Amino acid sequence: DLAVTRLKGLKLIVWATLLFWTWQIGFNWFIRDTLGLPELEAAISASAHGTDYSTALRWAILSVGFIGQIIIFGAYIHLFVAIIRMLGFNVPRGMAKPLASRTMSEFWSRYLFYFKEILADFFFFPTFQRYFKKHPRLRMAFATFMAAFVGNILFDFISNSPSFAINGFLATAIGFQSYTIYAAALTAGLIWAQLYQTPPRPENGWFRYDVLPRVQVILFYCLLQVFDDSSGDIPVDERITYFLSLFGVQA
Repeated sequence: DLAVTRLKGLKLIVWATLLFWTWQIGFNWFIRDTLGLPELEAAISASAHGTDYSTALRWAILSVGFIGQIIIFGAYIHLFVAIIRMLGFNVPRGMAKPLASRTMSEFWSRYLFYFKEILADFFFFPTFQRYFKKHPRLRMAFATFMAAFVGNILFDFISNSPSFAINGFLATAIGFQSYTIYAAALTAGLIWAQLYQTPPRPENGWFRYDVLPRVQVILFYCLLQVFDDSSGDIPVDERITYFLSLFGVQA
């Protein structure tokens, strides 16, 4: 068992190394330096200050940023899990094929497994076991709200606690406007997926089972990326403007 666990750890180290190379060569050198495609944060700021990006280019910046985020985060989490496995602990992977997800809740589990487990153990299950036991839908929705919204914001708020001393409590709280929109949209998507989304079945056909659900999930989380920030470096109105411009709406 120890040998098998360490072999799995070694495989993850190789996989993490390949992801790091992909990020460094494919994104930093080719996409950023050679093609000159800016990062999403820089594009949002530049767009707000008068740079005229086409709608297609805005989508390209958003999509490339989303894929790049998955690659670099996957490299770090795989390396972290690999070290633990090399020490002999057969812990689960932190990320497992998130782009293969067919539902929004499945992506949440595949992409951020350990973060999801923290929110589930400390917020979802305690709430689910205590409140609205006679109302199944409300019970599920409220427990999801406590985990994906309250727990999510609280975790990030605590993680940014050093900025309280640097920037002050009020400035730090104001910087969370964008992340609050992100958490609210994420919560709404997860609640809808759990209560109303019908899981795709193989008998629905290749397109409706393998393609359409995955496109919907990727599109949802890709768009959320516009608001996934708690630094407050870019005003929330600039993020909203960029989001609307993806659909041809000029605010």
